[in-house]
Amino acid sequence: MNNQELPQIQVELRDKAQNLAKNYDETSNEFKKYNAIAKILNESNCFSYIPMERAYAMLRDLGVEEDKFGEVYSQLV
Repeated sequence: MNNQELPQIQVELRDKAQNLAKNYDETSNEFKKYNAIAKILNESNCFSYIPMERAYAMLRDLGVEEDKFGEVYSQLV
């Protein structure tokens, strides 16, 4: 997907997930988790069909501070 179609924060989070995945062996659960997050974040409007609880879990996995969840989430939907 073209980065211009995604909100900037979504591109940054996707890139972070891809970089985190590189820190793990391809067979590890952590690699699979971050790779799955990156794939989801590569889809436009992905947060329109992901339950908020799952979206917050993804943000937590990517190191977003909990007090920023609402702010970041509102930029993604």
